[in-house]
Amino acid sequence: MDTKTLVVDQNVWVFGCGWFEGTVVRLLPDGVEVESGGQLAQFDNDGNETDDSRYRRLGCLQNGPGPEWGPLELRERDREAEKAQEAKAKEARDAWCERMFSNFYPRPK
Repeated sequence: MDTKTLVVDQNVWVFGCGWFEGTVVRLLPDGVEVESGGQLAQFDNDGNETDDSRYRRLGCLQNGPGPEWGPLELRERDREAEKAQEAKAKEARDAWCERMFSNFYPRPK
């Protein structure tokens, strides 16, 4: 992800050992600083966590057995796609509930 296109207060996804919502808090000459879950992380212009930031987060730079040891990555958020996906999921959930519970709790006419 090209971090040069980001602005302060923009929401982004932070990908590491799972997906986390983050917010750009500061623009840097060589990247951005993002706050996620009360922690700050710095990312270079390509959206990869810097070694300094990784060291502060982990206390070391070694590669351990799982993805939590690897550098974090930034991913752009597409709000319109997320809203469409949420609407689809709600529609599917409502249809499932209707099928499962309509015999037990019939809707009033």
